[in-house]
Amino acid sequence: MLTDAEDVDEVEEAEGVKVKNESLICKLFNLPREIRDKILRHLLYRPIAILPGPVRVKCSIGFRHSPVVAIYSYQWDDRRQRGHDPFGLPTYDGSLQGVQFAWRSKPTKEQLDLINSSAIVTNRLNSDERLDMTTFDEELGADVLHYVLRRGNNPIRIINRAVIRTCGLQPQILHTCKQLYTEGCQILYSENTFVFDTRGQSPYTHHCGVHGHDAFDKAAWQIPSLPNNGRPQSPYHMNNALDYMFEKEKFHQPFMQRDPMSTFFRAIGRNNASMLTSVKLEGYMRTAETNPQYQTERPISFARILPIHATILRNICPNLRKLTIHQGANDELWEDDVDGALGLSNEERVDIAIEGVVNALPHLQELELGSYHFTPSEANVKVQWGKALRWEGLVEERVRNSVRLAREKEERAVLDQYMWKEDKKGGRKNRKATGGGQRAGPSAFASLIDDALAAASSSSGDQGGHRPSFRMGTKNRQGGGKSTDAEN
Repeated sequence: MLTDAEDVDEVEEAEGVKVKNESLICKLFNLPREIRDKILRHLLYRPIAILPGPVRVKCSIGFRHSPVVAIYSYQWDDRRQRGHDPFGLPTYDGSLQGVQFAWRSKPTKEQLDLINSSAIVTNRLNSDERLDMTTFDEELGADVLHYVLRRGNNPIRIINRAVIRTCGLQPQILHTCKQLYTEGCQILYSENTFVFDTRGQSPYTHHCGVHGHDAFDKAAWQIPSLPNNGRPQSPYHMNNALDYMFEKEKFHQPFMQRDPMSTFFRAIGRNNASMLTSVKLEGYMRTAETNPQYQTERPISFARILPIHATILRNICPNLRKLTIHQGANDELWEDDVDGALGLSNEERVDIAIEGVVNALPHLQELELGSYHFTPSEANVKVQWGKALRWEGLVEERVRNSVRLAREKEERAVLDQYMWKEDKKGGRKNRKATGGGQRAGPSAFASLIDDALAAASSSSGDQGGHRPSFRMGTKNRQGGGKSTDAEN
């Protein structure tokens, strides 16, 4: 039995002296933390995205009427279950299986040279453009094929595809002790990508979505950020809805009960949900069918679900860094605007929905629109996303600006400390002139910084090209001498 290293039982010897029972200490704790993390990562991390949700199993308790039971578990994103067929499900017993999966990346310099030189192999069946190169990924242990994803005027992306040998997750180690639970959960939830699909699975749900048209009608106060009679939800009610979402023993209204994200968060708890760094959202933007007979049975569209998911991610997942949004391809109508009374095109409505998500997640570092296993045509990408693809570049630009501002703020803080020290030593007259012992104002402070930079540049020749030290409490001695407390 594995126990916590800090909670070791003590046994009494015949002499009455208490000693620690070393046999009960987990041998993993004798290893360095880096080695222990590699072992936990081998058990709890997979490069394939994980899709939590119901897995349907057909019970063999009868000859004709064998019921299909839904068990809450997970499956691979790139190999999803069809009906109740067990083929493709993760091997929960640890046996290896071959799984093909795909991921998107920016083209390297070598790949761009191949694209410009037209070193591309085109598939005659589906017009896939494969680069005439194959790379070996040491981490995956498999050969990787690269396909070109063209998106009009937007930058080209590469769809990488590989077949790996893997098995299902082994979370049993988390039940051994508290320390392994803490270390393992950090790897399980922060390094894996989790997928939340609201498109549903026929015949068990509506083929266009899991949320019916009346999912917002009952107990709407439980849904975070849902407007009340056209008025935005107050922060007080939003926090109450978020807290209520994690209550396992209480009644939840239809949307929160069936939503895959809220169900998963309620199952793992708030602390584990806060560790998520990569999330993928899927759904149908248009869910109203063109057939008038079925226009009344229209699930809630993905565009109306995204603000709710963005609110949950902003408040529950502060470490979220990457968000992937994928919409299923269909030619249906908007469920909240069947007649087109709003006067907005499909491209404009998709752009508005993505804009709301980007504004709701200010700390997002990477946005990916469209997750494709097989390469779609350039025309299909334009129809699906249109001008909304610009938000990928805007998120990258926002990250670069935040990094630049943080660097400038840090440099200005160092200059501020240096100039305040110099002003404290020799500029008492200037301080009296600017405020009687108070710090100088913005304009005076800016002039001090300019004078310091000018003095540094003019004295660089005398100091042999060395920059003056901005370290507090010491002087940069170019002659090789050591500074003492008396000199400082």
